[in-house]
Amino acid sequence: MPDSRMHLFSGGPEAIGAAGALFNLKQNKPSAENTIIYFECEDAAIESGRVAESGGRLLFPKMSMGEFGFISQCIDTEGNRIGFHSPK
Repeated sequence: MPDSRMHLFSGGPEAIGAAGALFNLKQNKPSAENTIIYFECEDAAIESGRVAESGGRLLFPKMSMGEFGFISQCIDTEGNRIGFHSPK
């Protein structure tokens, strides 16, 4: 699509998470008050530790969700609220 950026990511039986894509279109506006996308990772603490050095803002560090694993959340460099989920 003209004037857009796209990033594809894999998932499924061979990789952690779900397959999908992220689109950056001029008419879309970043939001910290909308749907939160969680990215599956090995350890949410590692990803949380990379947020500030990458220009984002950590909202809360890795915390337990009991039997559902661990999460953390941040605001990315464009102003979107995103989360990380890990089993450990």
